[in-house]
Amino acid sequence: MSEQEISIVNNIANKLEFILYKDKLTVLALSRLLKIDKQLLYRIIKREHIPNMSFLEVIANYLNCTVIELIDKKFFLDVNVFNNNSNIQEKYRIYFYDENFMHLTDNEFFGIIEDKVIKIFYKIDKISNDGHYLLLEDDNKLKEINIISVGTNLIIALVNNEEIRLSPNKVLVSARLYKTLSIIQSEEYAVKN
Repeated sequence: MSEQEISIVNNIANKLEFILYKDKLTVLALSRLLKIDKQLLYRIIKREHIPNMSFLEVIANYLNCTVIELIDKKFFLDVNVFNNNSNIQEKYRIYFYDENFMHLTDNEFFGIIEDKVIKIFYKIDKISNDGHYLLLEDDNKLKEINIISVGTNLIIALVNNEEIRLSPNKVLVSARLYKTLSIIQSEEYAVKN
């Protein structure tokens, strides 16, 4: 196989592995869903075979994407995105490069539009390490906060360039920031479906 073919097979295999993991499927179950030969699917996942165009179309239809999206290095994810100024929700497809994405696939993702970017969050229920989080405040509004240190008895956050101390027991966490993407840019971006 040429380097380009190896790259294409890797990209397809990565997306298939993502689907197997996310949907908790075996190769046999996926082959039955797609109505294709299990051995052929297994060889693609093992990066031993270049699929033909009709096979690519079957996989792309199952993933609700184009063949180009399937063979591209970028991952894609369809998320509900809310406008920061209203509760209007629209569906966006986000494209990103992330080799470590697999460990987040069990999470529910959503986005918030701010200016010309979409902040992609995933829902969680506790703060485990530093980063940007959405917290639920007393008035049931979400507030983004930058956590700079997490301990068992104390969380330190940076708000308006001032450190504040929070008790882990009193913080109602809604989500953690995954990525901030431009609505349109050259590498990681989001487009409206």
